[in-house]
Amino acid sequence: MSAGEFELIERHFAALGAARDDVILGVGDDAALLVAPPGCRLMVASASASGDAQPEAVALDCFHRAARALRAVGAIPAWLTLALSLERVDEPWVARFAIALDRACREAGVRVVGGDTTAGVSAVTIFLTGIEPA
Repeated sequence: MSAGEFELIERHFAALGAARDDVILGVGDDAALLVAPPGCRLMVASASASGDAQPEAVALDCFHRAARALRAVGAIPAWLTLALSLERVDEPWVARFAIALDRACREAGVRVVGGDTTAGVSAVTIFLTGIEPA
């Protein structure tokens, strides 16, 4: 990704989603530090899409497919990591994608806690981690 990778992340992704007390270290580092409730199990689901479609559709499709997979096994979505690959930085596309993803995350009580932004074929992968209550 270009020298503007960190500016892109700060501008569009650093504060996405619902505030959560169980996020100790989130966006801005290469790893997230999270606190799982005692006695609970964690489950992870992912969903991918080409980054060539409308940004809102990409964000919502990936988010909802991963959330449905978690809910199907009794998990409550909590944290999201995002792998975003872009052939070129298209600020309007990224802004629209981030707004749609933020809305979906806030409605579900999910916090974006990290991911990876790279240069390459345009693609999006969302990894959604959920908590299975004991």
